[in-house]
Amino acid sequence: MRALKGFGIVVLALLCGLAAAQKDKVKIIAPEPGAVVRGVIEVVADKVDPNEGTYAWKIGRAGKEAEAEFQANTIAGLPFLWDTRVRNEKGERVYPDGEYVVAVNGFDASAEFQGSATVRLRIANEISPADVADGVKLQINLKNTDTLNYDVSGDEKISVDMSTEQTPDAEPYIIETALKGGYTLKMLSGAGGGMGGLCRETCTDGVLYPQNAAPSYIDDMGKSFTQDYSGDGVIAPHKEKDPHFALGENYLQLPPRVLTLGARPWKSDLALVLELFSQYRTVVTTENRLEGFEWAGGEKCARIRSEFTEPSLAFEATISGQLYKVKGSITGTRITYFAYEAGYPVSTEDTLHYKVELEPKQAQMAGGMGMGAGMGMGGQGGQMPPGMGMGSRGPGGGMMAGGGTMAGGGKPGGGMMPGGMMPGGMAPGGGMMPGGGMAPGGGMMPGGGMAPGGGMMPGGGMAPGGGMMPGGGMAPGGGMMPGGGMMPGGGMMPGGGMMPGGGMAPGGGMMPGGGMMPGGGMMAGGGTMAGGGKPGGGMMAGGGMMAGGGKPGGGMMPGGGMAPGGGGGMMGGGAATPQKIKADVDVTLTISVVK
Repeated sequence: MRALKGFGIVVLALLCGLAAAQKDKVKIIAPEPGAVVRGVIEVVADKVDPNEGTYAWKIGRAGKEAEAEFQANTIAGLPFLWDTRVRNEKGERVYPDGEYVVAVNGFDASAEFQGSATVRLRIANEISPADVADGVKLQINLKNTDTLNYDVSGDEKISVDMSTEQTPDAEPYIIETALKGGYTLKMLSGAGGGMGGLCRETCTDGVLYPQNAAPSYIDDMGKSFTQDYSGDGVIAPHKEKDPHFALGENYLQLPPRVLTLGARPWKSDLALVLELFSQYRTVVTTENRLEGFEWAGGEKCARIRSEFTEPSLAFEATISGQLYKVKGSITGTRITYFAYEAGYPVSTEDTLHYKVELEPKQAQMAGGMGMGAGMGMGGQGGQMPPGMGMGSRGPGGGMMAGGGTMAGGGKPGGGMMPGGMMPGGMAPGGGMMPGGGMAPGGGMMPGGGMAPGGGMMPGGGMAPGGGMMPGGGMAPGGGMMPGGGMMPGGGMMPGGGMMPGGGMAPGGGMMPGGGMMPGGGMMAGGGTMAGGGKPGGGMMAGGGMMAGGGKPGGGMMPGGGMAPGGGGGMMGGGAATPQKIKADVDVTLTISVVK
């Protein structure tokens, strides 16, 4: 019995030793235990194989570690970024000031557990009320040569109402766009003390990332602007006729009085960017309230909430490259963090929601659904970032079959399908060889292949729609021109076969617009059942951006036009009268100092 008891003690000791050894394999090396932290911090772990495997992180209040929630996985060798200032949808802090325990589990490259470690830290983002008992005066204190670098990050979500009398329950069409950018502000004059001065703002970065389209630079990219920066925070062009820099003029007019906690709200001007594509700037009157004092961007800041409602705000929107005057009901909130000692805005966080309508005439003229600066068609955009083509990853096409009037933006073999991101990827008019495949005239997509209609899409091959000549013969692309036959697309006429649209080829028809892909674009919507057997559209052919999207008469530009249920584009597919276009738009925009 005594021997068994001794054996149990030995086993227990071995298990404890094994646990301790595993724990030693993983450790947190930064921050140090007991450190006071604020803002976004880097938590760094280390283990026996520091650049292999992963980490899993948890955070919990001290004394409540059992309630700790999983936060993130990180790759070994990279830090865990913890934003201690993050708030929930109600504006409440997720991590109020106090002590927290950060725990990490380490895993090797085979996902085998290696050990764990913890560190106790104290968050201190709030500023004690005693430190600001006398209140603060908010004013611009920047001096000559002072320079600030701002980071810009935004998101825009457009929900287009697709319902009609025939389809009242149709799902809305969603378009999402992201903005990433930045600019510098350098004071050219100024003595501080709320006097303001002259400054130069330079847009150093600005790229729009539309959903299902290629990135594009904003128009202000690389430009510089000379601005007057007044002591009350208003920033405007130095000369009346000078252009505005919308992102750099995102100001809140500061009050002329000292602010204390619980002080009455004040009303003032607030400049904002209404939507991301056009960078349309407007000025509204807001009610502003001091919510508290906290650290942000390494500075002691006043947190200010500004709110406004405009039931009928008139503004300009770019629609298919043209400016239109529209009206919308807009509500918005801005959170400003203003460094009251240093005297400059550290960050602004805008949340906007508005509803807009396009009248039938505007909807008909828009054609390409560009409401709010070309929404859905790549927008205003300016030039493309290096290596990016409008709507593609390289020259030769847009994101849609047609990419414009013709497939590939007017060039045979372009577009999303042929000559875009599939066949025709990196080289104009095709894939690695003319015609859109791996070899002359063939491949997996248009231009030839083994499947009916030319590979996986019409245009040529060994089955109907192709053969040895149209869409896939001996010559690259098949025939006299890229795509096959005597004309682009194969056969005697565009689209392949004996008649426009594809003749005998699968998905073809007797009119332009047939087929699964080729033949769409501005003339899409034709054929017996354009869109490959789905009324009103299909994935591409049938007209427009998503023409039909597989739903009768639906899509972003139903049947090729603007109005829900229109059934017709700007040319083929019908001549239905467009209805009003209604859309809900949500915009978030954050501009923060980067040090």
